[in-house]
Amino acid sequence: MTFRTYISLLALSCLAFLIAACGEVTTGSAAIQEDSYEVAPLFREFYADLGGTDTLGPAISPSFTYGSASYQYTVAGLMGHDPEAPANQRFYLAALGLDMGIIEPGVSPPDRPDVRYIGGHILFDVFVPWYEQLGGTRIVGQPITELHYNPVEGRYEQYFENLGFYYSEADPTDTIQLLPYGWWKCADSCSYALDVELMFDVPYPAGQEFAEAVARLGPGFTGVALSEAYTNPDGVNEQVFGNVVLLLDTEQPGNVSLRPIAESLGIEPDSLRFPSKDPGMVFITIQDNQGHNVPRLFLDYLALHGGADAAGLPVTELTPLGDGVYRQCFTNLCLEERRYEKGALRVRPVPLGYAYLERGRGSVLPSTVQPESLPGQSEPPVTVSQPEMELPDYQAQEFRVDVWEMHPTVAQNQSQEVTVSVFKNNVPVSLAEPLLVLALPDEKDKTYYMLPTGDDGTSYLKLDPIDVQNGTLVPYQVCFHGLGGQDRCVEDSFMVWGEP
Repeated sequence: MTFRTYISLLALSCLAFLIAACGEVTTGSAAIQEDSYEVAPLFREFYADLGGTDTLGPAISPSFTYGSASYQYTVAGLMGHDPEAPANQRFYLAALGLDMGIIEPGVSPPDRPDVRYIGGHILFDVFVPWYEQLGGTRIVGQPITELHYNPVEGRYEQYFENLGFYYSEADPTDTIQLLPYGWWKCADSCSYALDVELMFDVPYPAGQEFAEAVARLGPGFTGVALSEAYTNPDGVNEQVFGNVVLLLDTEQPGNVSLRPIAESLGIEPDSLRFPSKDPGMVFITIQDNQGHNVPRLFLDYLALHGGADAAGLPVTELTPLGDGVYRQCFTNLCLEERRYEKGALRVRPVPLGYAYLERGRGSVLPSTVQPESLPGQSEPPVTVSQPEMELPDYQAQEFRVDVWEMHPTVAQNQSQEVTVSVFKNNVPVSLAEPLLVLALPDEKDKTYYMLPTGDDGTSYLKLDPIDVQNGTLVPYQVCFHGLGGQDRCVEDSFMVWGEP
C-alpha cells in the first residue's frame, strides 16, 4: 500500500520544489543527479551541532538559495539560513512536517505534571531527552501528532513540525531515530536511495467530516488516516484509520460512528461464557445470562475514548498471545494490554485498519506478536489464534508475598503508596501481576491493577487520596491469581488520621 499519490497535493509553494521547479540551485543544475553531497560550508557547524550524519543523515542536495535565504536538504530535514533574522535564529530547520497536512487535533492536558505537554499534544516520554538535546521547539518544532504505532514498519512514530521521531519495536536499546522528512520533500529531485529500514509513507489528513470525531475519540485511539475519505459501495462516506474505520451516518448528518469490522476481518467469535469470579473483570450480558468478561482496564480506557458504545459488544474473551500481551476483540475494534509496557502504551487498539484495507486480498487480522507477518508481505497471513501463554515458571514450592505502606497513617485526602514484593525460594519473582482491592466504608470495593513486578520482584502503587473521616481504618488486600498454581492474597490496612 502506498500514499505517494498524496504528495502531489502538497505543492503549496515554490519552496516545496525549489530544486526541481524554481531553478535557483546555486550549482546551476536543474536537478540533482548524485546520491549525496558535501555539506555546504555555511551549514557545517550547524549540521555538526545537531549530530551530523548520525542524526540528520547525509546531505542529499547541493545548497541552494531562494530569496535571501540558503537551504540544503538532508535525509531527515531541510536546513535553512536567513541572514536577515536575529543572530540566534539565522540557522533553523524548515517546517516540513506542516507540509504533510497531517496535523492532528490537540488532546486534553495530562493529569501528571511530569508529562511534557506542548502545543496541545503529549510529548512521548521516551522522546523527551532527545527532543531537548536537539534544541526543543526551536529546532524540532512543536508536536503535530500524538504517538502512533506503525505495524507495517514495526515502529513507534511521532511527527513534529520540523522533524519526525521514531524507534523500532525490534530494537532492544530503543534508539531514537529521525523519519526521512527531507527525502520525502525533495522527492524525485533528489536521487538518494533510502535505506530500506527508513521506508516512509505519509499518512493522509483526517477528512473534514471526520475531524471532529477524531478529536473526540483521540488520535491515539483512531490511529493515523490510511486513506482519503471516500464513498463505499453502500453509498456511505467512510475513512480508514490505523485502528478503526469511521462512517458518516447518512440518516443523521454529522453523526460519525465506527464500522463493525471484526467479522469482516475473519475474527471468530468465542462461545458465550458465564460471569467470571475475577474481581478485575466486568461481565457484559449478551444472551440468556451469558456473555463475555471484559477487563476493567479496557472499560476504563474506552471511557476516555467514546465509551463502550464506540467499541460495540465484546465478541471474544481476553486471549493471551504470549510475551505478556493479551487481546480482546469487540464488534468494531480490538484492544490489547501489553503488561510489560508502562503508561499510555499499556492499553491500545490493535491496528485493524491496515488489515481492513487489504481485505479484498483475503487478508486477516495481523499478529502484533509477529509484525513481519502483516498483510502485504511475502509470508502467509496470520489468523487470530489462541496460543498458550508462556508464563514464568511459578510451579516451585516456596513463595513469599510481602506488602507494606509508605505511611502507617495518612492525613485526609493524602495519597498512600503500597509496595508489594514477591519471592520464590528467596529469589525475586518478576512479571507477577498484583491486584489490589481497597475496602472503603459505605462504598463498593475499589480495584487497582498494579504493574507487573520488576527484576527485583517489586511493584509499587500510589493510591488515590481517600476522603474519609479521621480515625477510619482502611483495609485492603493484594492478590495474585495463579501464582504457583494458586490464588494468593495478603491482607493489610492503614489508618486515616490528621488534617491534610
